[in-house]
Amino acid sequence: MNKFLVIFIYCLISPIFASVNNNQIINNLMVAVKVGDIDKTITILASNKENKEKSLDTLDMINIRDREGFTALMHASRYGQSEITAEFLNRGANPNLDNRGITALMLATMYGRDNIVIQLLSKEANPNLVNGQYNLTALMYAARHGHIKIVKILLANGANFSVKDINGNTALALAKKYGHINIASILEAVAK
Repeated sequence: MNKFLVIFIYCLISPIFASVNNNQIINNLMVAVKVGDIDKTITILASNKENKEKSLDTLDMINIRDREGFTALMHASRYGQSEITAEFLNRGANPNLDNRGITALMLATMYGRDNIVIQLLSKEANPNLVNGQYNLTALMYAARHGHIKIVKILLANGANFSVKDINGNTALALAKKYGHINIASILEAVAK
């Protein structure tokens, strides 16, 4: 076969194989993160770095998104994977990236992951980002879901308690609406 033709065919099909391989790598990373397999997570990140140093086709694995738009940090935050969260934050993951307005901090807040909320805030996660669709903040999620410790953490880190969602509810109104009296008391005291 003509050498030029072989090179031409390789150039045409190699991006297809790279894309399939990249999708598999992303999937493997996300699964390792969700189940809390720190060793597998570090191995995937290390092999990607090694490939990058060899100038092979690689991905920015730290802030890469899965098919649904979530980063590995978002999954680690949601599933309570503290060690993996720390690993990604220490490698420079952006805690303020969002997926349809939902950040890693909001996910940690929704699921009551107070240790991860602290980790994210220590790496400059913004407690006042709003979910564009409903205009909810991390504080509003904490108040709605009854996570009193997280409410206190967020308030201590500058969370704005006066933001209103698309229905005009503040974090205080959401705490009352969902029957979280202790949280409502804290927010009333802060509002005075």
